[in-house]
Amino acid sequence: MVSLVGARHLADGRVAPVLTHGRFVDTFTFGLLQKPVQDSNIIMGIGAWLGTIMLFNVWVLIWPNQKKILGIVPATDEQKAAARKVALYASRTNFLLSIPMLMCMIGPSHGLPF
Repeated sequence: MVSLVGARHLADGRVAPVLTHGRFVDTFTFGLLQKPVQDSNIIMGIGAWLGTIMLFNVWVLIWPNQKKILGIVPATDEQKAAARKVALYASRTNFLLSIPMLMCMIGPSHGLPF
């Protein structure tokens, strides 16, 4: 749960919420901002960062190259060949990261031994 404690007043009079101490922040900082540090936040943080890497792979590497391969975006045969290779390796990377990410995200709450 994201805790929206505090606010910042912008120049035009609007109020912007500021993220402070919540599960979201604790997870992405591996719980290192807490005293004492909880092991579950470290493990969940690893899973969250693996998921972030996977998100980057999909939207920055796989999808633009798939558009070239499928003909949505015009590309030469050489560009399509290069796009196939990039999309293939990014997809395989996501497949390999998916199990560790899932184990890290559900592990602390389901009694896994890490």
